[in-house]
Amino acid sequence: MRATIRRGLLAAIAAAAAAAPLAAAGPATAADTTTTAATAAAIAAQTPGGTPAADPDGETPVHTFADAAKSRLTATTVPHLPDYLTDGRGRVSAVVAGSGSALALREGVPLWVGGASSNLPASLSEGGVTAAAVGPAAGLAVKDGNVQSWSDYRYCDGEGKTWTDMPAALASGGGATVVEFTQYQDDEYGDQMSFAVKDGKLYQWGCTAEGDSVPEDLTDRGVTAVKSQGAARLAVKDGNVHAWGGTPTVPAELTTGGKVTSIALAHGGRTALAVQNGTLHAWGEPIDLPDGMKHGHVASVSANAAWHRWEPVVATVMDNGTLVSTRAPDPDLTFQNHGITAAVPWGNSGNVLAVQAIQRDATLHSQDGYLTTRTAAERDYLGLRQTDTPGDAETYSIVELQEGGVALKSRLNGKYVMVDQSTNGAAGPTYHLRAVSGQIGPWEKFDLQRVSETSYVLKSSSTGRYVWNSTGTLSGAGDKSQALKFELSDVK
Repeated sequence: MRATIRRGLLAAIAAAAAAAPLAAAGPATAADTTTTAATAAAIAAQTPGGTPAADPDGETPVHTFADAAKSRLTATTVPHLPDYLTDGRGRVSAVVAGSGSALALREGVPLWVGGASSNLPASLSEGGVTAAAVGPAAGLAVKDGNVQSWSDYRYCDGEGKTWTDMPAALASGGGATVVEFTQYQDDEYGDQMSFAVKDGKLYQWGCTAEGDSVPEDLTDRGVTAVKSQGAARLAVKDGNVHAWGGTPTVPAELTTGGKVTSIALAHGGRTALAVQNGTLHAWGEPIDLPDGMKHGHVASVSANAAWHRWEPVVATVMDNGTLVSTRAPDPDLTFQNHGITAAVPWGNSGNVLAVQAIQRDATLHSQDGYLTTRTAAERDYLGLRQTDTPGDAETYSIVELQEGGVALKSRLNGKYVMVDQSTNGAAGPTYHLRAVSGQIGPWEKFDLQRVSETSYVLKSSSTGRYVWNSTGTLSGAGDKSQALKFELSDVK
C-alpha cells in the first residue's frame, strides 16, 4: 500500500512538473507562476502609484546596499520573473528555493516566484514575515517571531521512521529567527523534515528515523543557522560549525575558530560549504569552484536543493555586492551584477535568483562635513556642512541606473543632483553641483567609486571630474587623489 501511495504521489508531482516547467528549471514566463487571491491582494497593497523617474537598474559594481530602500528580484539565466518582484517598487529582502519551488519576501510578505506552489496561509499576506523555507508544495515561515507551516501533503515512509508535529512552543511567544525545510532526495521526492531556531535553540520535527535528532548541545542557546539536505545536517553555534547525520567530517578550524557566518549543503548533502571570516571552505565530495570564490571577501554561500542526479550549483555573494556562481550567467541575458544582497540557486538549470538593491537613502560625510543641499534662496547649490544632526538637506536617495552609475536625489526638495556649468572668464568653465533636476539625464549621472573599505569618491560621468572642495566644485578631470572622500551612512 505504501509503495502504491508513493508511486501515485510521485506521478502526480511529476505530472505537475511537466505541466509547469518552472519546477525544475526556473520560471519560463510570468504566466507560469501561481498567484493566490491573498498574494494578489498583498501585491496591490504594496504597489504605490506613480512611475519612477528612471528604470533603477545598473551594471557598475559600486557598493553594497545592505539595507536598501528599494530592491528587486533578478536572475542569471531566466529573464521572465513575476513583474511584482522585478519592478523595483518596494523592498525585496530575501529569496528562498527548494526542490523546484521558490518564493521571495517583499515588504514582509512571501510571494511565489514559481515552481510547485501551494496556497500560503492567508495570515502571511498581512506582512511581518522575516524568514521562510520552501519545498515542493510545502514550506515554513517566521511571522512576528512565530513559526507557521503549510503543506499540500504530508509524507513519511520507510521502516523505523515516525512523524512528529511542529513543537507548540514555536507557534507562539515570539523569538523564532530561522527556518529550514528539506526532503530526502536519494532518488525522488521523499520524507519531509523541518527545522527552526527560537531564542538560539534548534528544533526539529517531521519525518525522523530513530537516532536522527538534534544534538543536545544545539538545544540550549547560540544557534544562528541550520541547513539540511539528504541525511546531512549543518548548524552554526557561537560562530562554529556543528554537523550530524550524514555530513562529511568538518575541518577542525571551522569547529573552534568562530566567525562562521554562512553555511550550505550540496550534492544531496555529500558536500558542505561554510564562510569563515570572508573565506569560503568546501569539504566532502569535490566541487569545481571558480577562482572568484577562492580569494576571500565572501559574504554568503548557498547551493541548490539538488537530487543526486542534478548538477550541484553553488553561489556566493561577495562583500562588494557582486555574485559569483559555478554556472555562468546566460550570455543572451543582461544580468546586472552589482548591488546583490542575497542569492540562491534554483533547480538544475544553473539559474540563480538574486536580490538586487536599487535605491539607498544615505548621508555622505567627509572630514569637512556632510554633503548638503542649500535652500532655494541659495539656488539649491550643494556644499558641505558641519553638523551633529544631519537632516533632509544632508540625505540623498542613491539610485542605480540601467546603463551603470548612480543618480542622487535630494530629500530636501525631491530634485536630482546635476552638474551645472558656468563660465569663469579666461579661466574657462567651472562646474558646480545643484539639486534642481526633475529627471535623470547625462548631467545627473555619477560614479560612486570605492577607494577604501569605508570611503568613496564621487565622479561626474559627463565631465569625468571629481567632487573636491567645500563648495561642491568639481576638480580637474581624473584628479582622484584630490577628491573628497565620503563615508555613507544609511538613513531610514
